[in-house]
Amino acid sequence: MTGTLKRSTEIEVETGSLDLPGGSAISFRYHKSGEGLPFLLNNGLVMDTSLWVALFRAYYGYRPILLWDYRFCGSSPDTGDRDDISITTCAEDLHRLVTHLDIGKSVVIGHSMGVQVALEYAGRYRSDTAGVICISGTYGAPYASLFCKGAPAFLSMLAAQTMKKTGKFINPVWFPFSGSPAVKLAASVASLDGAGLREGDIDGYLRNFGRIDLETFGYYAEEMCRHSAHRHLVLMESPALFITGTRDPWSPPSVTREMAALAENGEDFIIPRGRHLALLDFADLFTEKIDRFLERRFDEKVARK
Repeated sequence: MTGTLKRSTEIEVETGSLDLPGGSAISFRYHKSGEGLPFLLNNGLVMDTSLWVALFRAYYGYRPILLWDYRFCGSSPDTGDRDDISITTCAEDLHRLVTHLDIGKSVVIGHSMGVQVALEYAGRYRSDTAGVICISGTYGAPYASLFCKGAPAFLSMLAAQTMKKTGKFINPVWFPFSGSPAVKLAASVASLDGAGLREGDIDGYLRNFGRIDLETFGYYAEEMCRHSAHRHLVLMESPALFITGTRDPWSPPSVTREMAALAENGEDFIIPRGRHLALLDFADLFTEKIDRFLERRFDEKVARK
């Protein structure tokens, strides 16, 4: 639909788990209500859907929203073979969900690792992609752009492979330690400016942080290092918005501007003081920018009270 979107008063939600080839499964929650283009939300590295709390609050009822967890992450069951983990597999799993739920053409959104998933999906399934929004991520090999382009990526690959092999042995020590107040405080300080953070919005992220399985982390981190969606980015014709913060080491402004320049219909937005979780503590700024992007590119204006 184009024009002014009004929030639906009837909220219809479908939740479930989709079985996948090889014995794995993925959990999902699909909010069906709304007249605008659907949002497909793709999580960061071994994160769950809790990080989308602010964006979901801004858009539920105005447009359908799909939240889902990658294999072995969040509420998805620990079944199947971890050797099937890859960014490409994530994109394929998302398309299976879109087909299963009959969602159709959508705006694909990713945060951190989810940017690689979103770009891979957009490149593989162009007819199902209306637009792309990339938040605090890069098109591939993210550790090679840590703080700046040209960082020692081989060290990150070595660390990921080590974690992949030893993570299950470290987990018994990690789980109680990761849930400690000191670790949660350190995670918050490293990823947030904090100025505009709403009470409770960070809680889900910190709970998930304390449940991260290090073996699964290693598998996904290794695949992030191997993957590149550069070929999809340079061929992408869909409108694309790339957002990061000036203080985000994982996707510095130089990388975000490069992606916007590579995409035929790309644009960038850099948030002053924004860190890796800027979508939480700069939520209103995100909403304003995304609203303008959707209105300009798709003639969809949200009627906010």
